[in-house]
Amino acid sequence: MTTSIVAIRTAALQSKLVELKAQLQEALAREVLVEGQVYQIHVGKGDTAAVISATLVGQRARENGAVEFRFSAGVGFDARYYDLSFSKVVTDVEGMSSNKIAQLITRTETALADVENYVPSTRAA
Repeated sequence: MTTSIVAIRTAALQSKLVELKAQLQEALAREVLVEGQVYQIHVGKGDTAAVISATLVGQRARENGAVEFRFSAGVGFDARYYDLSFSKVVTDVEGMSSNKIAQLITRTETALADVENYVPSTRAA
């Protein structure tokens, strides 16, 4: 019985992984920003949270497949750099960011690697 549960769980996780990887490709395709352009970005948390204008100066792909964007705001001694995911950029784009999807892929891959230790929850009927 345990073997069939593990097989079902493995199939479900593999299916979810395929779906998430497709979603990641779609997210990356819509998360196109142009270097040198000014964007509105979310910075800080809580009482220090703000939306500021910053110039995109670069981007890089992270290990998990997401893209990280580098923004520059201010000049001279007041210049600051912000390394942010797409979700921190103020845009009209709908859906989950590539960063969030990449996190879900990592969680799913971890669950798949540990599927042998999966114990289904038993709920009282």
